[in-house]
Amino acid sequence: MLADLGAIVGAVIALGALLVSYRAHRHQVRRAEQLDGREREVEARERRAEERAKAAERQETLAQAAMVHLSVAPVASSLHPDWITPQVTVANLSSQPIRELLVCIAEIPVSDECGDVSSGQTRRISLPSTASRSTLDMLQLAVRIEFTDAAGLRWRKHSDGGLQEGQPAADGDWTWGARESPPVANAHPDIVDHLLPGPRYRRAGRAKLPVFLLVVCLVAAGTVLLLML
Repeated sequence: MLADLGAIVGAVIALGALLVSYRAHRHQVRRAEQLDGREREVEARERRAEERAKAAERQETLAQAAMVHLSVAPVASSLHPDWITPQVTVANLSSQPIRELLVCIAEIPVSDECGDVSSGQTRRISLPSTASRSTLDMLQLAVRIEFTDAAGLRWRKHSDGGLQEGQPAADGDWTWGARESPPVANAHPDIVDHLLPGPRYRRAGRAKLPVFLLVVCLVAAGTVLLLML
């Protein structure tokens, strides 16, 4: 009888110890999940802040080049009444001058360097006259300009507004980077920082289940001992 009683008490104590250990383990797991979730959230915030800072710095670099406008329009030719003269218009709407302006069709310069264009000024360059409307349409797509901004950066601008930053090559020419879309002039987009959703934790009430089972087992063991006595 005493041996059976001792076995029952030992089993209850072992079960209680197991439940307490399980509860402590689950608490450690939840705590680790919380810490990992917070670390991921902090890393994501820092990464987004760094990306925004780089984007803002790049937009500032592109700012003046974005304010240089390029267009191609037909003008009546003085050579023949049915001919038209494509005219390239470069307008510097920035607050600083641009230097070493060059007009090109594809990769070929159409004239020598056109000099500087001061802030608020417009430069017009006439291309060879043509009788073909399709030629004008082709020129509108192929014309591009090159210029140096106030910071000393060399730019290539396409008729659709795309920009390429130039790097000097060993042969004295320029190597052009990837095309970039210029920032919208005078636009200040409101960038909202969307926080990552936090980790989903289990409710505290669920963690109390092992404790409840332990209490039930102890009460049952006490009842058995009283009946046997």
